[in-house]
Amino acid sequence: MQLNDKIISLMQGREVTYAAMSELFLSLIEIKQIKMLEDLMPIYEEMAENIDNKHIKYGVSHLSEFIKEYKNSDNTLRKNLLKDYSREYSRLFCLGNAAAISESVYVSPLHLTMQESELEVSKLYKKCNFDMKHNANEPQDHLSYELMFMSYLSKGTYQNIEKGNKKQAESLINLQKSFIKDHLLNWIDMFSSTIKKYKEGDRLYYPLSCLLLGYIEEDSAFIETLEKN
Repeated sequence: MQLNDKIISLMQGREVTYAAMSELFLSLIEIKQIKMLEDLMPIYEEMAENIDNKHIKYGVSHLSEFIKEYKNSDNTLRKNLLKDYSREYSRLFCLGNAAAISESVYVSPLHLTMQESELEVSKLYKKCNFDMKHNANEPQDHLSYELMFMSYLSKGTYQNIEKGNKKQAESLINLQKSFIKDHLLNWIDMFSSTIKKYKEGDRLYYPLSCLLLGYIEEDSAFIETLEKN
């Protein structure tokens, strides 16, 4: 693995992307999240132009329309749109028969929460001293937690590279490889497909889940290229 400025820059970008996605899926969307998404869209649009990933291209195309709709609305309409987005989030993720937003529901044989995946990620969080530090009462394998954990590991990786702690940086990279493979890629595709079934996901959350799925696919391929010395 080449411990250089390029790797540090890429890890910093991953930290931001995973943290942003975590925030977008954590709770009802607010103005600050829409502004954050708007600020990140040029990066996502460049990604869609340069990467041949159908999920990224679909997500970016529809999210660009979402941002455009919001930006071109007056204050009254924006307030109404925010209410609509909140209803969409509630319908999709807060009702038991819609799109569950925790890994266990998708990977457990009985599609129940509090299964092995939640226990596994909980142990990993504790081992890595990871804490979401907020008041949401969600299961440990909630999508936002898993994404913020990836952001946390990315930050830890480049900080250790900067300090010259090569062995620790490599350990964190290997942990990210296994976490993506054993957890995120195990269920994000099913999660996105579930959202697609509901019209409430058309405008924001299905495109967002497609962008996330495509990003994780590409990120998994990228991080596998980082060699161990």
